[in-house]
Amino acid sequence: MSDDGFINLRVVDNIQHGFGPVFNIDERVEAYTSPLWIAIIWALSVVAPFLSLEYIAVGAGIALSLVGLAAGTRGSLLLGHRGRSDSRIAVPVGAVVVATLAPFWDFATSGLDTGLTFAWLGICFMGLASVVVDRGSRPRLVAVVVGLGPLVRPDLGIFALGFLIVLMVSRWAERGPRTLTLLAWAAALPIAYQVFRMGYFAAVVPNTALAKDAGQADWARGWFYLKDLLTTYWLWIPLGALAACLTALLIRLRSAGANRAALLVGVTMACALLHALYVVRLGGDFMGARMLLPAVFALALPVAVVGLSPARLLVPAALVVAAWGVVSLSTLRPHARASPYRIEDTRESFIQATNNLHPVSLQDFRGIPFLWLQDGVTLRRLSVSGGRRVVLRPRTSLGPLQVAARALPTLRAHVVESFEAIGIAGFAAGPYVHIVDVHGLADPIAARLPITSRYEAGHEKQLGQAWVLARFAVPGSAPQGIDPTQLAAARAALSCGSLRDLTRALTQPLTVDRFFSNFTDSWSLSALHVPQDPRRAHKCA
Repeated sequence: MSDDGFINLRVVDNIQHGFGPVFNIDERVEAYTSPLWIAIIWALSVVAPFLSLEYIAVGAGIALSLVGLAAGTRGSLLLGHRGRSDSRIAVPVGAVVVATLAPFWDFATSGLDTGLTFAWLGICFMGLASVVVDRGSRPRLVAVVVGLGPLVRPDLGIFALGFLIVLMVSRWAERGPRTLTLLAWAAALPIAYQVFRMGYFAAVVPNTALAKDAGQADWARGWFYLKDLLTTYWLWIPLGALAACLTALLIRLRSAGANRAALLVGVTMACALLHALYVVRLGGDFMGARMLLPAVFALALPVAVVGLSPARLLVPAALVVAAWGVVSLSTLRPHARASPYRIEDTRESFIQATNNLHPVSLQDFRGIPFLWLQDGVTLRRLSVSGGRRVVLRPRTSLGPLQVAARALPTLRAHVVESFEAIGIAGFAAGPYVHIVDVHGLADPIAARLPITSRYEAGHEKQLGQAWVLARFAVPGSAPQGIDPTQLAAARAALSCGSLRDLTRALTQPLTVDRFFSNFTDSWSLSALHVPQDPRRAHKCA
């Protein structure tokens, strides 16, 4: 389990307690990227309440990854048959690339949505392959599944759009304009959730996208992120072999007159390259390889298995992938490297920190030196011991938590604390501790701060303590060391203008009027930017 995986589990835990899909019970903030992943974990927790959420998330990630690879392999076999290959030997070229690349294992079992991404890509490819080769396809069902892409991850909309084009073109000759009904089937669930997002969270995109400034470009870090993947795992070797196999497959499909099947292969390749380009533009991620795995997986899908005859020139490609797979399986792992950008091997860092080869459950992280679990347990005890308080810790030390001020009596949460790593601590703390994410993934104010310098993706924003005290502390109870002018300015900024509207949208009871008000204001509130200095924010308000 990764620390970010525990963010999802805290949201699911709040759903179980009846507080809704939120990270903090006093704010409606969409702190997760994959609504469908949250729904799956919650549904499995209802079906199997005897299992912990940690093991549900890890087990589901493994199972969905296997489903994705199996479905993709089935789709590849269907395309090979459409190409009229006479071979009785199907060699798993693309499947070997997926199965032997270490990041696929790491993130399939991390508690994140990566396994669901693989499953969605594989199932979509299999469904579309069934459509293009006329093998008992159900185009409406395929359309619904394709439409789920943005609910798996918003960036998978690139693949969803491409897959819809393939589906529409493949069915147009038979159904003509009636094919347009498939768009309605595909769009129904994403549109329904988007309406919910805008009315419930008062946002057009997840809060994680706001926190990472997903609309801005950071090409330098993105190219470094891509280069790190290609060089660490020698990935340019199997990608070259995959390119040869994909080219041979396209030629064979065109020669056999299987134009729709060739379209599926070409669109899948194009979407994979566009998705990789989008990730590069975004600047990648602090977790090495993670954001580029969907593109690699998609490139491997059409040639998950290949027939070696009559296309005997594919034999060298298969041998190259097999040799690389042995090396990758046994040797190729991330390594420490000096760079201006921090890219982590998160699995290895947690193994070393916990002295545990497979840290999964919350208790497996009790030995971690960063005090995340200990702090969470301490805060949970404070939340049930009576009294309302804001707890802070000096940013420059790992010293003990200190009560800094009295918390507002209007909060349902009894304790408020600001953290830089919110997953483990937040899940351990429980719902009645309000965790302020200073980097913004789960906090509406921090998410709207500017990025002043590029370092570790998703961790570049820093919410000051004046903002925390202004939002959650009783006036007059602030501790020494806080600039009173900044605190006063933060209180003033929060009480007027757009920041007041944002606070009301996320904290007031969700009535029908509030839902429609949030819906209409979601565009302007998503575009809101908050200066780091509360004094400047007050002037802007």
